Amino acid sequence: MEVLLIILGIALIGLVILDFVWTTLWVQGGAGPITSKLTSSIWTLFRKGSRSNKTVLSLAGPMLLVTTVMSWILLFLAGWFCLITSNPDILSNSQHKGNAGIIDRIYYVGYTFFTLGSGNWTPSGDIWKVIAIIITASGMISITFAVTYLINVVSAVSSKRSFAQDVLSIGQTGTEILLTAWNGNDLHHLDKPLSIISSNLSTLSTQYNAYPILHYYFNKDSSKSAALAIAALDDALQVMEHHLPKETLPNPVIVKQTRSSILTFLDTLDLISVSDKTEEAPAPDLTDLREKGLPVQQAQGKQQQSDHRKKLLSLVHLNAREWPT
Repeated sequence: MEVLLIILGIALIGLVILDFVWTTLWVQGGAGPITSKLTSSIWTLFRKGSRSNKTVLSLAGPMLLVTTVMSWILLFLAGWFCLITSNPDILSNSQHKGNAGIIDRIYYVGYTFFTLGSGNWTPSGDIWKVIAIIITASGMISITFAVTYLINVVSAVSSKRSFAQDVLSIGQTGTEILLTAWNGNDLHHLDKPLSIISSNLSTLSTQYNAYPILHYYFNKDSSKSAALAIAALDDALQVMEHHLPKETLPNPVIVKQTRSSILTFLDTLDLISVSDKTEEAPAPDLTDLREKGLPVQQAQGKQQQSDHRKKLLSLVHLNAREWPT
């Protein structure tokens, strides 16, 4: 029994350290194995249980964030508890005769882990004194990094909403974006907005790579949905790239940067579990553009590969939305 508890304790501590370091420090690695499985499973439960209730879905992100941090703390505590429980003579108390009970050991592990000291119990033997120091160090480091992780995620959520507002304030769909920017001759009014949007989307991609949990932050207000913003932006680019004369387009360098930013962002979907990647997003509707006088043509050049449009639709569905039309 003693050996089994030691093995179990070491396994739990090793597993949580792997997941903790993977999630908080490996920027390009996404979420660790535990965090990834936990967040995707809970999000699926929210999707099924909410019945598309926006208020319930908006609680999923904060709930997932708190659950992730709590899972790290509980796994650390469970691992150290198994080690401390492996030997009945590990803890001693001058005011209490006999061995420490289960509650006493839980108290000791919690008190030590949260850097409050060791309480009334002291470890017996040099090895267990060293382990007590390690328990305190693990608590101090994990809590510090967990708080930093929380702050960074909340900050990234704000950036996500700001990006969505920047795009959707121009237009809720690709067609609206183009109609807003059309000056009667060309789309050069989009030069500056696209440059800013492209830069912000690149930053957002980096944040999503570091914190895939951002995919599960749902906003009740569709005008603050990053998924809908990227879908509308891509529709606008599709029309510009394949249906409008080159002389009417914004700066081609900026257009190319924006396209690259979208494709880079879609790569973040590979870090999470996305089930529906088989259906392609609907093609942009050109009717309104023709009626408003834009020189819409038949598709020019090679159409963008359908894989990225499938990913786009998966992104929209992941966020419990329908394609913006």
